[in-house]
Amino acid sequence: MFERVKRIIIAITVFAVGVAALLAALVSVALIPKSAIRENVIRSAEYLREDELFPCVIEGQEYSRLDRYADAILLGIAWQYDDKDPLRSVMLSSYYDDQEHNEAEDLYDAATGGISANKQYLRYWHGSILLVRPLLTIFSIKGIYIFNGVCLALLTILLLISLFRTGGRLPALGLIGGLALTFSVFVPLSLEYTWMFLLTMIFALVVVEKERRGHGVSGTCFMVFGMLASYFDFLTTETLTLTVPLLLMLWAEGKRKEKTDAAGAALRMIAWVAGYALCWIMKWLIAGLTLGENVMPYVSGSIVERTTGGNMLYLGMEVSPVTAVINNIKCLFPFCFGTAGIIAGLVICAALLYIAFVYRGKGYDGKRVAVYAVTALIPFIRYMALTEHACVHYFFTFRALTGTVLAVFLIMGELRAMETIKNSNGGKK
Repeated sequence: MFERVKRIIIAITVFAVGVAALLAALVSVALIPKSAIRENVIRSAEYLREDELFPCVIEGQEYSRLDRYADAILLGIAWQYDDKDPLRSVMLSSYYDDQEHNEAEDLYDAATGGISANKQYLRYWHGSILLVRPLLTIFSIKGIYIFNGVCLALLTILLLISLFRTGGRLPALGLIGGLALTFSVFVPLSLEYTWMFLLTMIFALVVVEKERRGHGVSGTCFMVFGMLASYFDFLTTETLTLTVPLLLMLWAEGKRKEKTDAAGAALRMIAWVAGYALCWIMKWLIAGLTLGENVMPYVSGSIVERTTGGNMLYLGMEVSPVTAVINNIKCLFPFCFGTAGIIAGLVICAALLYIAFVYRGKGYDGKRVAVYAVTALIPFIRYMALTEHACVHYFFTFRALTGTVLAVFLIMGELRAMETIKNSNGGKK
């Protein structure tokens, strides 16, 4: 009992200190003067103006669609941070918006004309500005894309090396498969997409290295993962920061021949959700206190819009949980290649199910398989919960299925289905 109370006190302390540190970090980068980033903000605006706001790298292929709209807004918020009143500007997270022009044009006009912000975006922390604003003193947005791409590649390589060092060929292949099937090569080409992938690789690396050294990964650690996801996220693929680290933790436990602690896995899921949700709520509370106003009507309106459709219904799009799931699956390889791709994808899924349950080996941990399966479903639960958002922004939210693909690999490995087929054939090819 004492140990449980102690852990709760530690978690509360970590949360409180963490929120204070995250707030202080954003306020500190707000102290960077506009003159230090002005040139690169203008260059970034000029670059973003050269193309449409939602271009496809490969024409007509939704999985390659970028979101320059969100990137322009993020830079607009970063530009409008005020070193004279940093806390208020961080809480407001405002930018200049002219209904007559698109967001890239608005960014250019604000930076070149000294136009003040007129629209707030306070419901998010926009913690990525902690990185973006200092980087803007060195690079334009094109340079930041390249910088992020290099960082993501290095972190992925480090994670794969760490997995191979611990005998994790299967999870390494699962991770590579997940990244490939979700076309994650396009992730660094949009700021909005990148943050959750960077955090996922960092969190996963922490988990694998802690497990390799024989240290468990606590619920408090997963709470911190959730906090940082909430802080950096712009509502994209946030569940990746839970599913991938959790799956790798479960795999590591299995490798040590430990029985699956389903309750422990559930605790870590809850801890992540608590960290994510409470950190977000703290942003609203701090904003309300700082600005001296009730921000909840604005926040609650946004929640209704993202879940049920709100004012997006007039666009004539079908908004339903089923549509949300289908839209996201249709971007996944090979489902993204028309009717033939859908048929091929269904055949592959049917074949995997057949192999997994008809040729499953003996001695597998059914509880671990069940936890893998539940973890694989987390992105789909998210799609159905935030129905409107998943219906509209499927072209990037589908990448949360990287965790689902990894889970499928781990399930097949735990069931030892392929080993059974090989042994039944006498090891012959």
